[in-house]
Amino acid sequence: MSKKRTWIQKASYGMCLGTLLFSPAESWLEDQHPIEAVTQAEIELSFQERFPDPHLAHAVYLELYPEKTLFPERVNLEAPVSAEQLATITTLADTPERPITDLTGIQQLSHLKNLHAEGNEGGRIQQLAPLASMKNLEHLTLRNEFIQDLAPLAKLTQLQSLDLSMNQITSVQALQGLTQLQTLRLTREPSDRFSAIRGATSCTGKG
Repeated sequence: MSKKRTWIQKASYGMCLGTLLFSPAESWLEDQHPIEAVTQAEIELSFQERFPDPHLAHAVYLELYPEKTLFPERVNLEAPVSAEQLATITTLADTPERPITDLTGIQQLSHLKNLHAEGNEGGRIQQLAPLASMKNLEHLTLRNEFIQDLAPLAKLTQLQSLDLSMNQITSVQALQGLTQLQTLRLTREPSDRFSAIRGATSCTGKG
């Protein structure tokens, strides 16, 4: 009876020891797997998945691969692009042939300082919401678009120049806190719509 009890005790001790030896390793592997999965998913996101507007995706692609500008047939929006690559972009502009109409995804360009977009019959931007978190922006040009609401720009405190010529702006109250703003252009807008920020910032306007 005592031998049987001793054997049971040894078996229990071995099971406990095995748990101590292997559980931490298994736990570590379980902790690592989701991270690896996220990293893999991140790598597999393509330009067209990150930027629903093909013209925005195209502009981003050419910023990373400017040599493809002369060979548009080689532009591949299905190619993967990482967050690290996008973070290297500081300047972005559309073209008359490919006007940006939807800014969704542009917030992934976390170090963007200069953005130039100009609408035409091919398309125009209406919503600025994707710009709300882009606090590194210094120069923003959005000409000839269908923009009305400037509220998403309220926290872009690094803005130095802002060109919103030929839009449909109804109020500029959202710009009052942009103390770094030196140049503001609002052509085709009634002058009383931007009089509220004169004196609050160093701005010039064209009415």
